[in-house]
Amino acid sequence: MINLTPNWKQIKLNHPDVHIALEYVASAIYQNQEDAILVSQEDELKLNSALAFGSLTKINNKVAFSEPNIKFEYLARYAASLALEAWDDLYRFYEIFKEIYHHSFRLSYNYEICNIVLLILNQEHQKDITSCLTEELQENQEVKGSGIFWIIVTPFCQVLPSLHFEPKLLAEKLEILLRCM
Repeated sequence: MINLTPNWKQIKLNHPDVHIALEYVASAIYQNQEDAILVSQEDELKLNSALAFGSLTKINNKVAFSEPNIKFEYLARYAASLALEAWDDLYRFYEIFKEIYHHSFRLSYNYEICNIVLLILNQEHQKDITSCLTEELQENQEVKGSGIFWIIVTPFCQVLPSLHFEPKLLAEKLEILLRCM
């Protein structure tokens, strides 16, 4: 299996205190949709390990990731955790994925975060992304024109070669998709 977020994994294993701090900053950046977050003195104490490690930088009263690839991996992992929590409720999953899509673009990542989220769900959590797309279409043709459905289709197509799936099942699901489009 390909390690989709190698820096995240290495920091999590070797520097758990730094990992916790970086997760905190990633969630705040994601929620605020800004590249740096305003921190109080109390918050800064929590982030000292990551600041000393060099993964975060402080400018005035704001903290940001010092390395773009680490920032991307932590944002992607945070977004994937949200998507995974919502997986069992298709409508909620679509809403969360729509939010991930918007945040990804606002943070200048275009589809990259969406793509990694789908790969993490599929490769690490064995989630059937293809069925996720077709399930709602089979039950409710109104989704066909909805923005939620189309937001997932583009990243799905981009990561399709990397997804783990049964070829016969994929063919069946793609047939459903094509009929509904």
